[in-house]
Order: sequence, then C-alpha cells, then structure tokens
Amino acid sequence: MPRVTETLKGLSAHGHKCALCGLEAGPWAVRGSFGDQEFFFCCPGCRAVYSILLARQGALPDAPTRTDLYRICQQEGIVSSRPWDESQLRTGETHPDQGEGILDLTLRISGLGCPSCAWLLEEFLARSKGVYEARVSFGSDLARVKYFPSIVSPREIRARIRSLGYQATELSGLDEERERDRRSFVRLGISVFLTANVMMISWAVYTAFLEDLSPATVRFLSWPLAALSGVVLFGLGLPVLRQAIAGVRLAKPNMETLVSVGALSAYSYSLLQMPQGSPHVYFDTASMLMTLVLLGRSLEDRARMSVKKSLIEVQEFAGQKARLCTDRTEKWVPSSDLGQGDRVKVRTGETVPIDGRVVQGEGTVDQSALTGETMPVKVAAGDAVLAGSVIQMGELLIEASCDGKKSLIESMAAMVEEALARSSSWERVADRLTHWFVPAVVAIALGTALWAWMHGLGVGASLSRGLTVLVIACPCALGVATPLARVAAVGVGGRQGIWVKGENVLEEGGRVQVMVMDKTGTLTQGQFGLQEIYCPEQNPRDFLLKVTSVELPSNHFLAHSLLLHARNIGLEPEGPQDFVEEPGKGVAGLVDGMRVCVGNRDWMARWAMPIPLVLDQRADQSESAGSTVLFAGWEGVARGILVMGDSIKEGAKYVVSELKRMGIEIWLVSGDSARTTESVARELGVDHYQGEALPHQKAALVQRLSEAGRKVAVVGDGVNDAPALSSAHLGIALGSKLAAPGAAASVHVSRSDPRAVLEVLELCRKARRAVIQNLSFSLAYNAAAIPVAMAGHLNPVLAVLAMFASSLTVIGNSWRLSRHRLGEIQPVSTLT
Repeated sequence: MPRVTETLKGLSAHGHKCALCGLEAGPWAVRGSFGDQEFFFCCPGCRAVYSILLARQGALPDAPTRTDLYRICQQEGIVSSRPWDESQLRTGETHPDQGEGILDLTLRISGLGCPSCAWLLEEFLARSKGVYEARVSFGSDLARVKYFPSIVSPREIRARIRSLGYQATELSGLDEERERDRRSFVRLGISVFLTANVMMISWAVYTAFLEDLSPATVRFLSWPLAALSGVVLFGLGLPVLRQAIAGVRLAKPNMETLVSVGALSAYSYSLLQMPQGSPHVYFDTASMLMTLVLLGRSLEDRARMSVKKSLIEVQEFAGQKARLCTDRTEKWVPSSDLGQGDRVKVRTGETVPIDGRVVQGEGTVDQSALTGETMPVKVAAGDAVLAGSVIQMGELLIEASCDGKKSLIESMAAMVEEALARSSSWERVADRLTHWFVPAVVAIALGTALWAWMHGLGVGASLSRGLTVLVIACPCALGVATPLARVAAVGVGGRQGIWVKGENVLEEGGRVQVMVMDKTGTLTQGQFGLQEIYCPEQNPRDFLLKVTSVELPSNHFLAHSLLLHARNIGLEPEGPQDFVEEPGKGVAGLVDGMRVCVGNRDWMARWAMPIPLVLDQRADQSESAGSTVLFAGWEGVARGILVMGDSIKEGAKYVVSELKRMGIEIWLVSGDSARTTESVARELGVDHYQGEALPHQKAALVQRLSEAGRKVAVVGDGVNDAPALSSAHLGIALGSKLAAPGAAASVHVSRSDPRAVLEVLELCRKARRAVIQNLSFSLAYNAAAIPVAMAGHLNPVLAVLAMFASSLTVIGNSWRLSRHRLGEIQPVSTLT
C-alpha cells in the first residue's frame, strides 16, 4: 500500500478541490502524500478512502473522475451514483443468537464532511466487535447501529466514533427512552418475583386464623415478609413514592398518592403488629399495590418509546443536507442553515433539500411522497420544486424560496410533533377525577377510623377498618384498565398487521362519522403502470414487443414500466438500432428493419405518422379520465395506443360501499390533478372529493370537519398525509412507504389492502368496548366495596383479595379481547 503522510489543516487549502469527490477543500481539509505526489482532500474520510482504494489498483490516478479509482468509488457507493442520503445497511459480525438480545442505537454525528466520511464510518462500525448492523446517513447526519449489549455498550460505540475524529450525541432522547423502558421492565420483573414470594409466605401466616400457630411462629414468618415487601415498596417502588410526595407538595394529589398512602399504611400497620406475633400483617397488600402500579407504568413506557422512535423518522426525513453553491464552489451544509436566495445543486437520485425554483437544468422529480402525484413531474428553469422531492433524472440548480426551517417538509414534521403532544380526552377526564377522588378516599378512611374509635372500638381495630377502606379503594384495577385493553388491542391487531399506537384508537375509533381517504397508494395502486393496450389491427403481444424493443435503451420511467410489464408476461425485447430520444416527446429506432416510433402526438407528427380517427377518439377518452396516452406506429402510420396510469386497488369499491352502508361520509382527497381525482371518485362511488390538495390543505379539511362537531378518520400512506393523519380523531397509515405517516397516525397497517380499514374500525370498536367495561367495573367495584368496608364487614385481608379479584377481572376481560384470532374480526357492516 502506498505510504501516506498527512498535514491536518496545514497550508491554506483555498482554491483546491478534493482529489476523491471533487468538492472544495473547506474547514475539514487535510493533505495526503502518496509517493512523491501531494493531494488535498475535503475531509479525513476522503483521504482514508482514497488510500484504501488506491491500494486496490496500485497506481497514482490522473484525473479522478476518468480513472478506475473513481469508478471503484461509484461501485462502493461513495460518490453520487448512489443517493448520498440513503446509505445501505451494513452487516457486521454474526452471532449465534442474532434475533435475540440486539438493541438499537441512534446517534447524531457531527464532522461528516462528505459522503466518504459516512461510508468510512459505516464500514468501521460494521466491522467493530459487538456490532451486528450499521447504517450511516450523510444526508441526515444520523447513524443507526444494532449491537449486542453483552459485548459492547453505547458509550463504547460513541468512543469508537470519536476515535475517528467524529462526535456522536444522543438523538432526541431516544436512548434515554429505551434505557427507561428497559429499567422499567427489569423493575417490574423483580417486583413480580418478590411479591409472589411475599404472597406465598403470607398464606402460611394467614393459616393462624384457622390453626393454632404460636405468636413466635407468626413473628418468625413476618420478618422475611417485612424484608421482601420493604424492597418492593422502598426500592423498586421509589419512583412511585417520589411522585406521590411531589403531588402532595404541589397540592395536586394523584393516583400514586393514593397507592402510596395505602401501601405505606399497610406496611406501617404490619410493622406495629409484628412484635405481638399477630397474624394481622398485610405486607402482601403493600407489595401487590406497588407491583400493579409498576405494571401500568411499564406498559405506558413501552407505548411512549414506540411513538418517540417513530418521530425520529420524521426528523430524519426533514433534516437533510444540501450542496450549497457559492462563487463557483460547492460545499455541504445542513438544509436548516439555508436562507432565502441560496442556490443548491441536486443530482439524480438525491432529495431536494429546500423549497425553491429551478434556475438551471431540467429533469423529472418524484413528488409522490409529498403530493401523492404518482406521475413524475418534468421541471425546468422557472418551475417550483418542494423539499422532499426526489430527482429521478437530470441535474438541477435550485434557488431557495424560503428559509430551511420553513420548508414544507419541516412544517409537516412540526405539525406531526405538535399533534402527537396532545393529550386524549380520557387522560384529561382521569386527571380531573383524580383531584377529588384521592382526597375523598383518604378523608373517608380517616373518618371511618375516627368514627369506629368514637363508637367503642379499640385503636387497633379502628385503624384496621380505616386501612381496609384505603386498600379496597386503591385504584389498581382503574390504573391498568386502559393500558391492558390497549395492549390487548395491540396484540390482536399485530397478528393481522395492524399496529395500534395511540389512545385515540380506543377513544374515537368506534365513533367515526367521516372518513377522509387519500387516493394515491390507498385506494389506487400508487404505481404508474400500463392500464390498457388498444391496437385494433395488431396482435397485442407483438405490438407490445415492438414498443418495448424501441424503449429498451430509454431511462424514462414510462419505459421502465412498459419493460417490467413485458417481462412479466414472458416477452424478451431486444434493443433497437439508430435509437433517437427526445425528453418529453418520445423515442424512435429501427426494430427488425422498421422505423418504430413511440411518444405523444407531436412526436408522431414529427415522424410523419398520422393517427387514425379511431385511435384519436380512444385516446381522448382515456386522457379525459386522467390517464397518460402513448402512441406507437411504424411503416408510416400509428398502429395503436398504450394507456398509462394508476389503477384502483382490489377491494376499494367494496370498502367504499361498506362505509356508505354504515352511514359514514367519505371524502376522496389527493394531490393528483382535479380531473384524475374526480374520475376515480366517480368510479368508486364517492360523492365528496378534492384534487390538487397540498398537505396543509388536507389538514385544513380535517380541521374544518372536526370543528363542525364530527368524528373524523383519515386514511393515508405518504408523508404528505402526515399532517392530516395527526389532526384527525383516528389516523390510519395504510402500508406507508415511509415511517413518517406511522408516526403521525394512531394506527399503522403494514399491508396496503384498503379492506384493512374495515378491520381497523372493528378492532377499535372492540378495544373501546373493553376499556369502557374495564373502567365501569372498576368504578362499580369501588362504589360497592367502600361502603361495605366502612361498615366493618371486611378486614384488610379480604380487602386485598377483593382488590386482587377486581384486578383479575379487568385482566381477564382484556385477555378475552386478546384471544381473537386472524379472520375473527368481521367487516363492520355485519355487526349489529
């Protein structure tokens, strides 16, 4: 390998360009000596990669872009042949238990000077001990690492990254959320284990009520009870106690306050009874109360981490880098640093980083993730482009029309985060109930004990009666009623590819009155393909073979679609001779000695191929329905047409008819053209539709319907649907191409079958029914049990059993929901 010497930030690199990627040597510039020649590089990553690749060919390059070295860079995915913001996942060492014990780590990386740095860091991480997979995205400065925690820790991974000269920081608190979830689960597991032992020993103590156990024996059995329950209460339950104290200090008592008062009272009362050898010890009460609270917390932590992880996908999509062009130089900068009037260059395969207008170049851009328009749009100087669009063909110089933080995609991300931060109405109701429920129960318990003492009962018996009221009123069943029903719904939905993430599913899903549905990718295939071949005097297979033969060299997306269709039906087209292509017009070439032309009307006229009236009329009909028509001809005349466009999904008409039978009003909303949207709406039987709708306009429609007092559900599959999904009472991300819709939606369906919408509605109805049943039983239990405890008909032992029975009832009801299997959820219209 050639010897490399380096001088970091030595002489000025001004005016020099990187020997590998061609960018200007900026603030991260370094020099490297290869043999007797010296080169400048824009960053240490480029120099290291240059050295690695140079060793593979063993000679110094001349012009990098015209050598094998540069082609190797392209093959390795270092330069622009691979979209720089979509780095592939790299797999590192294997492990005997690859599917188990693997954790995810997401880091924000600073110091990535160009795509070479991302490639180098990715390779380094993938080959590091304890790392299973690694992916580094230069466009978003994010590193995603899957690692074995038994071998390497997040701190060690960050240290390895720093050893290469980069800085790694935690992203948006996800690592803290993951660690909190892990600690919560471990805390719950230990608490369950200790509480089970406490209960087993307690049953031995309680036999003193039925058999003649000496006080010494009871006292001996009470010591391990006190020790084990003390660990549960003061060790594992310490976070709960702290929240209870905070609630008292702020004069805002919460559920933790009541649980803590009940658990501490039971524990303290039992300690007072221990020296006497009395069987009236209730350490199991204290342990069980705390364990049930920890169960509810663990379930909530798991749901919160799921939402946090999805939000990072939104941030990653919004936070891309840009190739800023200034004074004939180029440099990478965060898109958020761009200002109005800045100019950026975007090449094939890259994502547009800023809203703006094209000032130079032409090409085609895919805006489907933003607007829902399936057909790529041709743009040239003067045309507007949106951040988040992907350049399919061409190279564009774009002038920013706004600041980087005010682009459409950034606004969408902000809207999603704001909507996700809202509390559900059930949470708000629960908070209001807590303000009076907790003080009321404590007051009733104290009043009961005082009343009993004033009417002749001893101090011990009076305290026991008050403790019974506290224990039996502890809202353990109330605390797990909603989380358990949500987990059951998540389980039954997950078996059908329906992932439930939000409280709104349980709260609003069964009361939907309006369904706003995206068109592209939701009710239609979302892929621009061949819909029809019309060639009255030709064999369709022979016709398609000639067309695809002349289209073979083209890079146009319509050509790719036609070739895919041809190969799927067994055709193998061969390339043409004398190939001619004009963007936006068509192609022509010699196939079997005949001049074959495929394109629009102007293209056919240019090649002197008249279009028969029957083909022209058929083309007009297809174009009026929103489809794109290609003409094809040879031997001096047009022979047929190919109708290209999106097609309606199987089951879409059934879903619309079922929703209408349920009395749900349906809106079809799309970023596609108004004519195409109207055509699809008429075919599906939808009365309300809106075309050419931008993301904020979709959200505004949802807001307007909601303000009219109606429960609105939104079904979508793209980033452009995220604001509307987050604004709706029920958001359903149907087979989304990106994670952003899933972050905004309360339900994410992994498959794209529109019939899954009916399953979601039925799942919501069953989950909501389970929650209402759980809450109703919990409240009814407290309403009936508290008076009985006040009258002295129960003791703390029976109160614990009653409280446990109520919790088991709630758990059993939720378990009943979780027993539903695939195929048992019927279409909603079949339900009474």
